[in-house]
Amino acid sequence: MSAMHNPAQLKESAAELHGGYDDEIDLHELIGVLRAGWQLIAACVAAALVLGLAYAVVAPPVYEADALLQVEDEHGSLLASDELAGLFGQPSAAATEMQVIRSRFVIGKVTDQLNLRIEAAPKRFPLLGSIFAGLHEGEEPAEAKLGLDGYAWGGERIEVGRFEVPREYEGKAFTLVALEGGRYQVLEPIDHGVVLEGRIGAETVSSEADFAIFVRELQARPGTEFSLVKKPWLSVVTNLQSRIKLSEQGSQTGVIRASLQGQDPSETLDILNAVMQIYLRQNVERRSAQAEESLRFLESQMPTLRANLEAAEERLNNY
Repeated sequence: MSAMHNPAQLKESAAELHGGYDDEIDLHELIGVLRAGWQLIAACVAAALVLGLAYAVVAPPVYEADALLQVEDEHGSLLASDELAGLFGQPSAAATEMQVIRSRFVIGKVTDQLNLRIEAAPKRFPLLGSIFAGLHEGEEPAEAKLGLDGYAWGGERIEVGRFEVPREYEGKAFTLVALEGGRYQVLEPIDHGVVLEGRIGAETVSSEADFAIFVRELQARPGTEFSLVKKPWLSVVTNLQSRIKLSEQGSQTGVIRASLQGQDPSETLDILNAVMQIYLRQNVERRSAQAEESLRFLESQMPTLRANLEAAEERLNNY
């Protein structure tokens, strides 16, 4: 026997199985919700657009420098080729040279040569300072805005050739204040006491010889503040090692592509050029040292070889 069910009872039972709710989407209800909250939606979209435009104006551009380097086989033999090295699971010559380029020996020399441990930058008012600085035109520093004389508003320049601090002060931000007549003061990070006071183009050393500074260039309104940091050597080297991107162009080509990104185009280019030059210089020096060592070895073997040759000639004549 089969039981007969009423269609209304079946619909009611299905509703109970689904928790008493209907799964159907009502488009009219959704459109009504959107119409009711259109002001909130429009405000969110407008806020997103404003934030996106503000970030596009404030965010500094990122520049990239790249270079190509060809690695030549030192031995020139078949057994030393990159193809056989790949077959036997050995690193190729390009992979080995990439490790040398990124080594602490090369990057450390670049850090010392370009004085990358010193970081000096003008202090800008949050958000608005970067916008005004980006819109500023001309060689002279911009006038202070909103009566905030301590902030930089565009056109400021500083170049510090030397900045020596005790080890416990490395990585901490000092404040350099521009004064009248090409003079400046350096303030401590915590209590803002005057550590050094000097003039542009002249080296200044503290009485205890713990602090020293040499400012090559300083262009700013009197009262403008700059952030001045002497970074630890190891942190600068480690950071630069992570920023340099190295890859082999193609498979087993021996051509290495080196690239570096940064916000300062001239500094980025200088760093990459210095890396390539120091690597090439040490490569030439290493090969010259190997050649000199081989020459010394051959010269040391000359007396023995000459004696053996004379003995062989004597035996030949006797025969």
